[in-house]
Amino acid sequence: MSRSVPAKKALVLDLANPNIKHYKECLEDENLTFVHSMNDTNTQSVLSEVGQSFALIIVELDNYSENKNELFDQIMKIDENLHISVLILTSEINDEILLKSVEIGNHHILQKPYRANVFKSFVKRSLKDHERYTYYNDKINKHNVHKLLQHGSFEFKDFYGAHDIADWLASGCERDGIVVGFIELLVNSIEHGNLEIGYDKKTELLDNGNYMEFILQRLEEPPYNKRVARVDFKSENGYFIINIKDCGKGFNYDNYLNADPIRLLDKHGRGVIMASKLYFDDLKYLNNGSEVQVKAKLK
Repeated sequence: MSRSVPAKKALVLDLANPNIKHYKECLEDENLTFVHSMNDTNTQSVLSEVGQSFALIIVELDNYSENKNELFDQIMKIDENLHISVLILTSEINDEILLKSVEIGNHHILQKPYRANVFKSFVKRSLKDHERYTYYNDKINKHNVHKLLQHGSFEFKDFYGAHDIADWLASGCERDGIVVGFIELLVNSIEHGNLEIGYDKKTELLDNGNYMEFILQRLEEPPYNKRVARVDFKSENGYFIINIKDCGKGFNYDNYLNADPIRLLDKHGRGVIMASKLYFDDLKYLNNGSEVQVKAKLK
């Protein structure tokens, strides 16, 4: 007998009466239940009690014209260790909204009006982000980094290696959720560094639905199949100093260390700025962008 999978909860923040039926129709195969908060007092109460059962928050931002900042502040108070994805629906996008959304961290912005299939795609990505984080965070809690470890290195060639190393590095760091930052940077070293997949190419692959197929194929092709990425780490004055080096030609990293209004609306492209702003005490690129160094406080 198969065991039923518990439904994940989506919190809908909307001061008006939301079209829950529309959400359910768009997401009928996602096993989601919806909880609606439609007044400021109730919203604050619900947000203060958000727990592991919530995987997604949908924000109808247009209906918070008078108190957007208060709403964002409440969302930011949610325990970051829960890593709940936030999907912001809005008809107007400006610099203030973009900057606030970056501060939230794990977010997506969808401009209205939108097509149902686009909405579904954004939700699926948000749920996948939450599922990935939850899985690796559970693994991290089972690790114990030896206090006497001074330095070391890893080499890896694919996403599996990147995730395993991110898991191990994060287990020794104090900050909750830092595994996400490590995953972003380590995966970038394979994807954009060793495999030389540019931003536009990744956008095309995601839109066509053959991203992973292309990754797996390129990993087997010369010269990419001979390339490895390297991680060097050391402990220094209570901090991890980690250098991640790839075999790529580098990139214009300044463009990705700042919030770009257009890129923040895409399905990808936020990893570097999130890693820099949310997860590490220091982040800097070296060697034209083919190497990144991060600093994180040890446990």
